[in-house]
Amino acid sequence: MTFYYFDQDITAYTAKCGRITASGLIPEVGYVAVHPARWGMDQWNNPIIPFGASITLLDTEESIFHPIYGELRSFQVQDIGDMLNSRGLSGYFLDIYWGEGPDMEQSAINFGMQKRSFRVEY
Repeated sequence: MTFYYFDQDITAYTAKCGRITASGLIPEVGYVAVHPARWGMDQWNNPIIPFGASITLLDTEESIFHPIYGELRSFQVQDIGDMLNSRGLSGYFLDIYWGEGPDMEQSAINFGMQKRSFRVEY
């Protein structure tokens, strides 16, 4: 199945060493968190876009620049974030795992919130 989402919020997050994603994997740069299918803290394993889904920025979109890995255009859903939509992000927002450590934390903060359009396949 293929779906297209336009003008969605994109943010970046970091995690402490040893943390695992909601899908049970060790985080890697390029994994993303998405909203749960329904709001609530009990929805930690029920993503709005299925775990393992492939996400690719549309050709018309600017790449996302990571300070270590360079230009990123493809991602994989492996986590869930903003369980209660406390930040009021778009319905199909992506939160990109950015790495760990103080430098990556500051880089994720500097990334801020951006908008992109993308294709989802699963």
